[in-house]
Amino acid sequence: MIPQNDPNPPYLTLRFTPTPDGARIKWESNAGGVYSSSFSLPFAREALPTLIKALDALQHPEYPDVGPPFSPEEVQHLSALGFWDGRRIVPELHRLVGQQLYAALIADRAGELALRLAREAARTQRQALTYLLRFPPAAVELAALPWEALWDDRQALLLSRGGRQPDALVRYIDLNEALSPPLPVGQKLHILALAPQAGIPPQIRAAERAARHASWTALRDQGLLTWDELAPVTARALDDRMRAGPPPDVIHYYGHGSYSDGQGYLVFDSEIGAGQHELVSAGRLATLLGEIRLIMLFACQSAMVPTTPQASLFTGIAPALSAVSEAVVAMQLTVRVTAATRFSEVCYRELARGRSLQAAVAEARRSLYVIEQDGASWYVPTLYLRTREQRPVYLLADGDGDGQGARRSAPLAEPVEATTPSLASTSSANDGPLAEPVEATMLPPQASSRHLDRKEVQELVELLLACPVMQQSNRRASVLEFIEPHVRHAIERDTQNRNDVLNIVTTCNEYGTLEELIAGVRFFDRGTFAFQALEAFWRQRG
Repeated sequence: MIPQNDPNPPYLTLRFTPTPDGARIKWESNAGGVYSSSFSLPFAREALPTLIKALDALQHPEYPDVGPPFSPEEVQHLSALGFWDGRRIVPELHRLVGQQLYAALIADRAGELALRLAREAARTQRQALTYLLRFPPAAVELAALPWEALWDDRQALLLSRGGRQPDALVRYIDLNEALSPPLPVGQKLHILALAPQAGIPPQIRAAERAARHASWTALRDQGLLTWDELAPVTARALDDRMRAGPPPDVIHYYGHGSYSDGQGYLVFDSEIGAGQHELVSAGRLATLLGEIRLIMLFACQSAMVPTTPQASLFTGIAPALSAVSEAVVAMQLTVRVTAATRFSEVCYRELARGRSLQAAVAEARRSLYVIEQDGASWYVPTLYLRTREQRPVYLLADGDGDGQGARRSAPLAEPVEATTPSLASTSSANDGPLAEPVEATMLPPQASSRHLDRKEVQELVELLLACPVMQQSNRRASVLEFIEPHVRHAIERDTQNRNDVLNIVTTCNEYGTLEELIAGVRFFDRGTFAFQALEAFWRQRG
């Protein structure tokens, strides 16, 4: 039995708009409302590539004996920043970088206030706070910064205090295009493990496979997951496997990755022969691995992005894959074998327990910090999501078998019975006892076949914006952001029928029809003005 899922955590959204010297940040949270602040890069642009290289060097346990060399110019950059000590990088570099990044983030009073209010609210509620960093595709330098390493005057922001669950950080890349509906949540995960031989010593592969199988076997015996493995991994073999099926819920890659010449690559085996390899670019991978629930990349620099504004954010593997899949976990620097193995073990275990992806990554991150003596790996994993709705992402349904995974994000004032079994078992955010359900009113079938004129579309949008959920500041912006461009398009075409317009809204709320939307109380509580108005709207036009 999977335990009850995590309650929806508080969110703090940071929307970045690049400026010549940094960014404007729009802060949004349910605790502190909306604020706007300025952000200046704490490091000179010309020093940023060297800084990332230095953080990467410290991922080698034997540094400075093992690791990349630094030129006199690079040493000068690091010395000017206080990051070079004699003949090596200072061991506490990630803490110093995190502190400077944090100081720059709160230098503007508005930013400091927004952050403090959100953190204090989460601490008071003893809940984890999820930071949502939203980057436009042009924000290349901003996305290159190691935000996961943020560190205040006492501790890293993503490491828990006082027994709370660890906070989480999620990266989004905002694209001006429609999103596919959320992929279905099931009772069992199927994982496709990619185990290339190129560059992986046999003893390392054997140890990784043994650790992976030990972890997955226990979960398989509980009926929570199945898996198959592809080895060796060539582009042709993976293409054949993806077309042949079964479709995996999770792609698990453990191998080499690299970032060079402004492009991210994964290292596949070559069809030429044993011992040969092929570099597969981010673009090719994105074409091959679309519509996957979760892609786990245990590969060095698989989340690294360019550090020059002229480059494209989508040359990085994780950003490119996040545009076509629901979630990507990847490494922004070189990753140690021990760290990758431990992270994988903890993350899958938490997912199988019914935890959200955000919570699972946060727990695995905390575990790395606890077990590593030098604490060098905990901030390396990054999580990219591809969804406009600010909610936990679940890969397994909860113990009640509702097929939704997550709890509903708003308390139910007067629950109604859903028109599908999956919605009938929906519970409130605080899991309180449910009131007696009542049957949702069905709408006339002819209402779904007629087209709306321009005025009707505008009236519908006004009704939707009057829904209770739209009054919640932490969700209003994301729903508005999703609705507005599509509604403008619908009005211009003037040919949208009921289902077309509803799909604009329901995609991000996991409801496929108007009846489910009304029954789902996420937008409408029965008896409210919004409920009655929407029902009357369709009846009058049926």
